[in-house]
Amino acid sequence: MPGVNPPQAKVQLGIKVDCSSPQDFVTVGFASCRLTAHVKDVKAAGGALRLSSAQMAGRDLDVVWEVREARNRGSVAPGWETMPSGLSWSAPVSSRTTPVEGLWTRTDESASSTAQLFDILGERTVTVCASVMSDGVRGGACTTVEFGKGPLSRFMKPSSSPVSYKEHLAFCQSRNAAMPDVADLQAIAQKGRYNKLPQAYGAALAAGWKTSERYWAGILPMMKNRARHASLVDGNPHGSGGVSTETGRQYGIYLRPGA
Repeated sequence: MPGVNPPQAKVQLGIKVDCSSPQDFVTVGFASCRLTAHVKDVKAAGGALRLSSAQMAGRDLDVVWEVREARNRGSVAPGWETMPSGLSWSAPVSSRTTPVEGLWTRTDESASSTAQLFDILGERTVTVCASVMSDGVRGGACTTVEFGKGPLSRFMKPSSSPVSYKEHLAFCQSRNAAMPDVADLQAIAQKGRYNKLPQAYGAALAAGWKTSERYWAGILPMMKNRARHASLVDGNPHGSGGVSTETGRQYGIYLRPGA
């Protein structure tokens, strides 16, 4: 009959979070947590559903994992603090700026389903939900995942527009902050021809840092009127012998005191 909902079985889920694997943003560039959803109970709606014995026991049920919310505690992603960029299922994804899609899994013989969530940013709290979406069977639960300090935790917020080297130096000195060198910037850039660092997963791009210009990276040796600069797109530090400290304008980024 129109307007009458079909009968459904209700499922109770419990979710366990295991973040015991090393959150090694420094050497490998990412962290991950394992999530396990366990079906505690299946309550069938009479005999109309014709569920199999396996489904009644919580097995062979489709489960979809979704990221509902992400909040960055580090605030080095201006305007992107609540973006779920940089997250992915099953494997890390370099410089990801799009929201992570849902992951479909199925409960096993122990009535459990697992998923591995990867992060290349760190310093944020992520809300993850698991929902049973099999025909005639519904239920869900949510939990939070905490990721520790990531590769951007060493940095202050980047400038919102290109600045001169003198402005860059003055800001740095006024905050007792240090200028990053090329290797510092390459660690948060994407890999490329001139950037082979294993931990380079494009964290800065996933945090929404601008790439229309390069970033200041210190004075060139033996050339006090020329400064180094590096691209976040591919970590390339080369280009026309650096940038003039008198006329050049690049984005500025600074290392936190003691970083």
